Amino acid sequence: MAFRGWPAEALEFFDGLAADNSKTYWQAHKQDYETLVRAPMEALLEELAPEWGEAQIFRPYRDVRFSKDKSPYKTTIAAMIGEGYVQLSADGLAAGCGMWEMASDQLERYREAVSEDPSGAQLAALVAQATRGPGLHVPRGVEDGPSRLPEGPPPHRTPPIQGPGDLARMAGCRVARNGSREGPGQRILHRVRADPRVAGPARGTLDAPCYGRPMTRSPLSDAFGHHVWATLRVIDACLALPPEQLDTSVPGTYGSIIDTLRHTVGADASYLFVTSGERTPVIDEDAMDLAQLRAVMAGHAAEWARVVDEGPDPDTMLVRVRDDGSSTNAPVGIRLAQVLHHGTDHRSQICTALTSLGVEPPEIDVWDFGLQDGRVTDTEPST
Repeated sequence: MAFRGWPAEALEFFDGLAADNSKTYWQAHKQDYETLVRAPMEALLEELAPEWGEAQIFRPYRDVRFSKDKSPYKTTIAAMIGEGYVQLSADGLAAGCGMWEMASDQLERYREAVSEDPSGAQLAALVAQATRGPGLHVPRGVEDGPSRLPEGPPPHRTPPIQGPGDLARMAGCRVARNGSREGPGQRILHRVRADPRVAGPARGTLDAPCYGRPMTRSPLSDAFGHHVWATLRVIDACLALPPEQLDTSVPGTYGSIIDTLRHTVGADASYLFVTSGERTPVIDEDAMDLAQLRAVMAGHAAEWARVVDEGPDPDTMLVRVRDDGSSTNAPVGIRLAQVLHHGTDHRSQICTALTSLGVEPPEIDVWDFGLQDGRVTDTEPST
């Protein structure tokens, strides 16, 4: 089922549940929950899965064993997908990522790392960077307890994080956008895709003290993030083309638009297969349509980030053995450089073919990538 958003009745269901959080109400409206609330969430997660990974919807029942509040049902539906979080309630849609509540050993390592230079300043800068996007914020936690202070639009939103000192007093850290009553399903898809991606660098930095990895992000992370983003933009620009235009080619290029797209994504899968230690599959790109190619490329985003953030030795030799018995020996650094060069070259060829058809090619340079996620800002000259 294609995701088309939640109907207004889904929010009305949660309004009613908040007013009467009882088994009687739940049983009387359970079918509403299944069809109006849960089914759209399942459709959303299914549509996001190729890009974000596996998902899990949380149970609707509250654990009241150690709570003074004995209300039996949650007044939200929420899910984890990859490292992102999506939630719907009567207040609307929330999305983001981070760590809600750290275990005691994680919290100890986190506070130690945040109190040190340069790691504390690095996380503070990434949090500030992530929250430049409209409506994105970091809900504050409380010392020695989970981050449960009121959230949402002003006046309930807490003050912005000012630096490492504020971060060290928190027991959880996440970047989120709360309380948005979205309309069309495609707008929700854009929101849920964008918010965890913008928060991603801060989330990746949180992994370090909590899971014992070095608190750094590879200088190549943005290069490969742009590589995947730009390829997806080119595919999206081609989705509306009729078959005869997809078969268009211009002199000096690899071939037709569709053949070049298949070659671009297929080669990317092959490069990733080798550099990831064969943990990702190669594909039969010649049998794929544009939607399938897009899904494959979207899935490469997290895998390329993992490859470069692992900090591979650029001089490590890797061997690619092909089905015909031929092989190529090349160091990691050369292979990563080839990935970026290959993608740039063929995206440019496709944009040339689009221009020959009178179709405006997408803006895919690195500055556009930085501007989109709020990490590049332009300041007008002073007058």
